[in-house]
Amino acid sequence: MRPAPAIAVDLPALAGWRLAYCALAALSCSVALCTLAARLSLPSLLLGACLASGCVVAVGLAWRCTPFSAGRLRWDGATWWFQAPAWNHACAGRVDLMLDLGDRMLLRFVPDPLSDGTRSAWLPVARLPAHEAGALRAAVYCPGLNPDLSLRRRRDPR
Repeated sequence: MRPAPAIAVDLPALAGWRLAYCALAALSCSVALCTLAARLSLPSLLLGACLASGCVVAVGLAWRCTPFSAGRLRWDGATWWFQAPAWNHACAGRVDLMLDLGDRMLLRFVPDPLSDGTRSAWLPVARLPAHEAGALRAAVYCPGLNPDLSLRRRRDPR
């Protein structure tokens, strides 16, 4: 099987994914607090205050610590490269498809073990031109030529 052709895509930070992440944090916090309140049989006024403050804290933390990144994702035919705006170089790694909704995808970039302590990044993909979306989808679903990470270069050659 031939590898997918090389492609480079600029991924903007999408607020919709970030809002969904915050809503999920608020929902999980409210479920945990309601379960705790039911076990402790708290009065409804105290329960409401706990729920409101807990959800505000959960949404604030989720918004501040959101793992979704913008940047440039590149497939060169054998290796994935990702460069976030805050990084001074592109990092090699692998891309895992986490969610495919047709015209939208959620990818996770996992850097090589040889990288300089670069952390994983969640990459929401939406609103790409048709030719870029098709090429990116082909590269994500296509197996790479060499899965051995020890043979990859440490830094981007460009």
